[in-house]
Amino acid sequence: MSEGPNNAPLTACSGELYGLPPLRVARLLFELEPQRHLHLPIEVRGNVLRGSFGTIFQRAVCNPDCPGAERCARRESCAYAMLFEPKWRLDGDSHGVKDAPRGFLFRPTQNPDPHFGPGLPLHFELRLFGQSIEVFPFFLNAFQAMASCGLHGVPTRLISVRSLDWSGKVCAELVADGKVVRGAPWTLRLTDLLLPPAPSGPFGIRFITPTWLRHERQDELEPSLAALLCRVRDRLSFLSQLYELQKWNADFGAIGELARGTRTIDPRGKWIEDRRRSSRTGQVMPLAGFVGEVVYDRLAPALWPLLLL
Repeated sequence: MSEGPNNAPLTACSGELYGLPPLRVARLLFELEPQRHLHLPIEVRGNVLRGSFGTIFQRAVCNPDCPGAERCARRESCAYAMLFEPKWRLDGDSHGVKDAPRGFLFRPTQNPDPHFGPGLPLHFELRLFGQSIEVFPFFLNAFQAMASCGLHGVPTRLISVRSLDWSGKVCAELVADGKVVRGAPWTLRLTDLLLPPAPSGPFGIRFITPTWLRHERQDELEPSLAALLCRVRDRLSFLSQLYELQKWNADFGAIGELARGTRTIDPRGKWIEDRRRSSRTGQVMPLAGFVGEVVYDRLAPALWPLLLL
């Protein structure tokens, strides 16, 4: 998203439905070079990165005799539990949602070429939210350890890490040529985010990896914009509560009602069914959802900032 003369601050777009979410964000661009050929299709890259990171991270910070985060005696101070198995800190925070969201996400390159190796590095963006930014060294140490532990079984060298601004430009070098040159990532605030104007007509969203949305107690084989907006609304609220210890000032009911006025025009894609095995727990879990592009219409301008967030 580029900044231009027609762009406007987030605060000017939100209307009276919601205020600015109290959420800090760090965008970190990682460059990894596998030491031999590594085959990673686009639809599994996020899971492989998260799984490899989790395995290495757990080995580094947890006692081998630990019974698991759920029963760990030092859960409240454990970095692994906080990042990988967070729990609701207050009984009223969950709003009926069992699992608390993690304070990070991996956004791999969208290049469809699945081949990586010497001279063909893998790039991905790590996004950290709120208090998770403060434990960035854990992420850095884990990816440095991939030189010996490997990514998907392949030894992988960390080449560089760069902090990005909202437009995607590099604003700080954290790792260069494999060496740490800065210890803390650049922190972004939503007050500095500029948004392009809302579309005046139909627009499309491409779902690259399997997306499974449940809305009003039903699974959606084709993701509606109402389901997507309500999920974004809830996720912003949960992240703010968990990782900034602040509530987001928003009219949740009004946002949901306004989202119901959107319309799906042209879904072009398919529902895929697959499964994956967790390298951390050994459990086999479904990996299913819609992949493709959907064209939507009748988006209220006040909901446009939520969609971009």
